[in-house]
Amino acid sequence: VLARATDVTDCADAAAWVAETAEYFRSIDILVTNCGGVSAGPPSAMSPKDFDHAFDRVLLPSINLVTAALPY
Repeated sequence: VLARATDVTDCADAAAWVAETAEYFRSIDILVTNCGGVSAGPPSAMSPKDFDHAFDRVLLPSINLVTAALPY
């Protein structure tokens, strides 16, 4: 088990964590992302700010992690 506090919304921090993990385990065979969450309710009730928050907390961290893990 490798535990480390990481801000996956920060591209550099996510990349450093992925590199450290790849070095520790000698490879990365699978990546599972489970980041953030969105506000409850129908999309029609979401404001532009809600969409920005969802993107920043759900999609962006997954993109950062996948991009960093691809070379491994």
